Amino acid sequence: MLQYGFKTKDSNNEIKCDNNRLGDAISGFKKQCYCEVEGGYGPKKPKYVTDEHDMKRYKCKGNIFYTQQKDANGTRLSFDDAIK
Repeated sequence: MLQYGFKTKDSNNEIKCDNNRLGDAISGFKKQCYCEVEGGYGPKKPKYVTDEHDMKRYKCKGNIFYTQQKDANGTRLSFDDAIK
């Protein structure tokens, strides 16, 4: 089974998707951010927010997942694949 790198961080405000804010999830690979919104009933599947180094700030009240963006073949990883 392949394993990819990811990190999580709680967010109550705006956040930038980069190593300075979130730490390097896996060195040498581009990353992407997903937001898992808190509240409501039951867990909600995290939604794609942006790729690493996007200079904009994004609102996320919940958990930020900072995951590897592509596999070794250059195929973009889905959220489920990125956190395996």
